[in-house]
Amino acid sequence: MSWYRDELVNNAYKFDFPIHKPYFQFTEEQKEILWKGNKYFTGLNDFFKELEEKNYKIQNRVILSRYRGKTKCYSCKGKRLRVEASYVKIGGKTLSDLVDLPVKKLVTFFQRIEIK
Repeated sequence: MSWYRDELVNNAYKFDFPIHKPYFQFTEEQKEILWKGNKYFTGLNDFFKELEEKNYKIQNRVILSRYRGKTKCYSCKGKRLRVEASYVKIGGKTLSDLVDLPVKKLVTFFQRIEIK
């Protein structure tokens, strides 16, 4: 399984990927590359897909159990909204944008919104 890691580490310089930076400091683009991969690197999604395909092996089931449920949904990015919700706009912001706002800013947003 170290093949996936080595593939990223050995090719990171080709697409300027910060391998020594903690995950929480990655930009959204860098996180997407890590999960989806690119032409130099097979992403984590494919890694976990391969583990799922070979879940008859005990070591694969152990790894899967450690990481299941700790990732965000690929389509909604953890907002728990369907893709269609991003089509709805209120005051120039999508519902997905509003979900990300802190409550204080959300209250201010709705207080200032003008309904026509």
